[in-house]
Amino acid sequence: METVVHHVESPIDAYDLAALHEAIGDTFSYPLPGTRLSCYRTNGGVPHKADRMVSHLGARVSTCAAHEEAAAQTAKDYYDLHGA
Repeated sequence: METVVHHVESPIDAYDLAALHEAIGDTFSYPLPGTRLSCYRTNGGVPHKADRMVSHLGARVSTCAAHEEAAAQTAKDYYDLHGA
């Protein structure tokens, strides 16, 4: 089952993140301009830059656009195992 990932503007803080989940739903992503984070998936073992963050009810995974849906599923799986 494919996870629908809504795109939003970057949240300002944890309260903004919570408000976005309340308004939009369980899963969304937002841009990470100028970040030093890596995508949670590597290219043949070589990390590459993340340009988005996926949040599922506050469980977040840094990702590139190409891996956004898989990152959303990973965030959901993490939330289901551990909570946010």
